[in-house]
Amino acid sequence: MGMSPEVLSSLQEELKTYESLELSSSNGISISGSIDLVEGGVQFETYDIKLLFPSNYGDFSSKTFPYRYPLVYETSNKIPSNIGHHKSKHGQLCLEIPPRELVICKDGITLTYFIEEILKPHLAIQYVKVNSNEKKYLYAEYDHDLNGYWDYFKEYYQLDDKQLVLKALAYTTYNLSWSKSKPCFCGSERQYSECHMLAVESEIHLTSKEIRRIYFKLKRNYEN
Repeated sequence: MGMSPEVLSSLQEELKTYESLELSSSNGISISGSIDLVEGGVQFETYDIKLLFPSNYGDFSSKTFPYRYPLVYETSNKIPSNIGHHKSKHGQLCLEIPPRELVICKDGITLTYFIEEILKPHLAIQYVKVNSNEKKYLYAEYDHDLNGYWDYFKEYYQLDDKQLVLKALAYTTYNLSWSKSKPCFCGSERQYSECHMLAVESEIHLTSKEIRRIYFKLKRNYEN
């Protein structure tokens, strides 16, 4: 399924504020051009980029833009292609782990939001990494692949043990109940209602299918 006319029209309208970016509809929808990084009114770096808007991301979710980020390729080769800089050998930037991306995009995002709140901060971090020895960045970066998934859900549930993370995900995945007055499953000896009940039973902003697929991904990874 391709991009809807409404989404395409919105992209075209938003691009009027980005004179250095151009939309193309040949071989799918893409946006190419340059992104300027500015601080205090002074431009300190420019990156050439290409945004792709695929109809299938090839992972556990069937959502597409504006409920997913566009794929981003840095084509000026100013960012090294390695894991530390979150850039593949093909030039694609890894901006976020999919579970957190889906939560951020749960209500849909605009191109402007993506560029200003996601892409530019990411590029600024990579600029700092390349051009200074500064070790503190604008926000925490999750690790790649399933390690990033583990870190995200450990943070979400406030649990350090992978087995307990899986247990919490199982309760979320299958809407299982746990007595509010019983000691929490995490082993803290606090009542469940005063411990992990809120995290487990709160809306995680992922579909039930997405949660199940994530759960089984992590379960297989843990068991292997």
